[in-house]
Amino acid sequence: MRNKILGNILLGILLGVVILYIGSIVVAFVAGNNQYYGAKDGLVVFFGSLPMAMAFQILTTGILGGIIGGISTIFLYEKFSILKSTIIHFLVVGSSFYIVSYINYWIKHDLITQFFSNIRVILGTFLPNKEVFYFYPYTFGSLLVYLLVFLVGYIAFWLIIFLNMRIKINKVNAALKKKNNN
Repeated sequence: MRNKILGNILLGILLGVVILYIGSIVVAFVAGNNQYYGAKDGLVVFFGSLPMAMAFQILTTGILGGIIGGISTIFLYEKFSILKSTIIHFLVVGSSFYIVSYINYWIKHDLITQFFSNIRVILGTFLPNKEVFYFYPYTFGSLLVYLLVFLVGYIAFWLIIFLNMRIKINKVNAALKKKNNN
């Protein structure tokens, strides 16, 4: 099991970096202005140069890939149900991806502050002093869009993994059935 976890971590690191580069190339094509956006402007300003920002992104996406690869072995742990494994996996992947997205400036840095301000708005609808609560629809909407995109992506990848496991299980069951019939 330890070798499987280590193998998944190493594969995850490699895939994390590859996905970073493919994603940055896709963004350059979609932008359509013959520019390569290796890192967000905020990260470049923070580090003072594009190469340093890219090196940091490579490091953080490698770590993210390693975390995702490592936690994916939770589905092999037989004492956990598929639901429990999925919840743990979702929480680890979701929080890790959010942290990496935040520190790489892939999402707005004011989202956390705005999110808690909007919680005050929601709670404020039930409180008497409604005028003290402010609503920031753009950033709150951005957070919702981010969460929705992440959830859709997570569900898509989860279904691919689940269907792949199902196919493998069906092959093993068919082989066992064939062996028992002979």
